[in-house]
Amino acid sequence: MFVVNYESIFRPSALAPFSVHDRLCRNVGVLRIFPSIPLSTIRAFLQPPTQGVVLETYGSGNMPSRRTDIIAEIREAIQRGCIIINCSQCVRGQVDVNYFTGKLLYDAGVIPGSDMTCEAALTKLSYVLGKDEWDLATKRKMMERNIRGEITVTKSATLQELEIIPELARLLCISSSAEVQLLRNALFPPLLCHAARNGDIDLLVNLRESGASFSAPDYNGRTPLHVAASAGHVNTVHFLLTQGANVHARDQWDENALLSAIRSKNLDCIRALRNAGALLGSIEMCSSASQQDLKTLTAWIMAGANPNETDYDGRTALHFAVENGNKEITEYLLKHGANAEAVDKFGNTPISEAEKGNNPEILGLLKTLHGPSPIPPVQFTFTDS
Repeated sequence: MFVVNYESIFRPSALAPFSVHDRLCRNVGVLRIFPSIPLSTIRAFLQPPTQGVVLETYGSGNMPSRRTDIIAEIREAIQRGCIIINCSQCVRGQVDVNYFTGKLLYDAGVIPGSDMTCEAALTKLSYVLGKDEWDLATKRKMMERNIRGEITVTKSATLQELEIIPELARLLCISSSAEVQLLRNALFPPLLCHAARNGDIDLLVNLRESGASFSAPDYNGRTPLHVAASAGHVNTVHFLLTQGANVHARDQWDENALLSAIRSKNLDCIRALRNAGALLGSIEMCSSASQQDLKTLTAWIMAGANPNETDYDGRTALHFAVENGNKEITEYLLKHGANAEAVDKFGNTPISEAEKGNNPEILGLLKTLHGPSPIPPVQFTFTDS
């Protein structure tokens, strides 16, 4: 049995089409540190045109502390604009700048590589240095940031980690990591939904940095995106989408976030969710037309609903609008592609409904847009003679 560590999954961070960056910097290299490495090797390796270097150090990012000549050479290269990343030679673990020698490198301007592999760090360095539109400060900042899932252990300088889970674990006398994880899974979803309901993006950020997943559902199967869309918080919806929230997640009533936005009639939220790829598969347009609710009908159309969606009787929203004699809704549906000749299971079309209802105004509107009513098909009945 496999256990998925959902908070470690790297999700999309932008509402934009997929793009490939093919300009990679070639002036990069990997320098493996060992105790007797000569200074001449270090100096030659760091000379121009070298723009980026991955240092392979010991353990948690350490190197010989007495080799001040090496550190001085590294500092000089960084001052020239060379970006140097500190990665561990170990298979597992991360670079820790709290150790004395690791801190010496950090103070010299070497960027700690966290738990990046040397291969990932080298590729990232080529990518970042190839971004000519970024200045040196931006490139250094991007090397510290998780941009493609290459870093799984990160600490932000502005992190204000919530202490809720550790404190509750202590009060409940929970000690095992499995029990603490169960506690996190039980508490994070309602806290996320609470933050989304209030439009509290700062709290959402803190919860995420504490290990919460924005796609985690609560006891009703609703995610923070459902709640934010239902509350009409378009900024929160945008934030959640850029952090990889799942637009296709459905709650126990089989509703996705787009349906929640439609019910709240928030067109900005609907537009944002549609741009992120949210889809519909419902027939509630017929119900809105039956209730003569133009505002909800508009929300459905904007959300990408098919105006010719039918109910269990094969009737469309236009059937109901004509039956109710609602000219405004009839005209709106026709302008958005409703078919005036759609046939329900009883053989009726919106045009025939208007004829039966003796509503010349709506009938004229239907015939103007779609021409005369089609000749009904001849039905033959065969009987045994």
